[in-house]
Amino acid sequence: MVSEVRHRRRKPAAAHGPSATGPTYHKSPSWLVNVVAAAALAAAGCTSDGDGRPPAQPTPPQLPSGSPATAGTARDAEQEALAAYRGVWDAYVTAIAVPDPDHPSLARFAAGDALRVLTDGLEAVRRDGLAGRGDVTLDPMVTGRQPPSAPETVQVVDCVDTSSTELYRVDGEPFDDTPGGFRRAEATVRDTGDGEWKVTGFALYGVGSCDR
Repeated sequence: MVSEVRHRRRKPAAAHGPSATGPTYHKSPSWLVNVVAAAALAAAGCTSDGDGRPPAQPTPPQLPSGSPATAGTARDAEQEALAAYRGVWDAYVTAIAVPDPDHPSLARFAAGDALRVLTDGLEAVRRDGLAGRGDVTLDPMVTGRQPPSAPETVQVVDCVDTSSTELYRVDGEPFDDTPGGFRRAEATVRDTGDGEWKVTGFALYGVGSCDR
């Protein structure tokens, strides 16, 4: 299990079909979302089309530069928000390996609906006798901030590669998982006080909902 999320571009690994000689363990989007997607989308107030793609999104807003001091504040907020977003994924990678819905790293980077979605998903994984392994590849970008000059809320959009993740049974029994791939993610990240940024809203769409 790789406990540190790697943040670099790469092509998704090919999924393997059923084997005539024994069970095949597929890489899986359900490593995260088959157990939490419905709650995530409800919490974020999002819907998707029948093919798993998100609804059409508006063009990302232009982020004004303003004065040097204002621009510096905005850039700092964006970096803090992106760090919190990456931290959530890193925490989930670590927690699902156990799995542990009470892993302290989750509450360090997530709060509110986002934290509930992640812990509910981990509880379901543990209840089903499963655990997760592998890592994700991230490519997040900031698409909005409010207020623009001194942001307290930052919107992040990503195309997450989950092709190197899988669920497996902790008792060693075969588990036929489904292939992962590129999935659109949307996150709301807020300054929760004293400059502490956390993901408070989170939605992850189906495989094929984005590409790089």
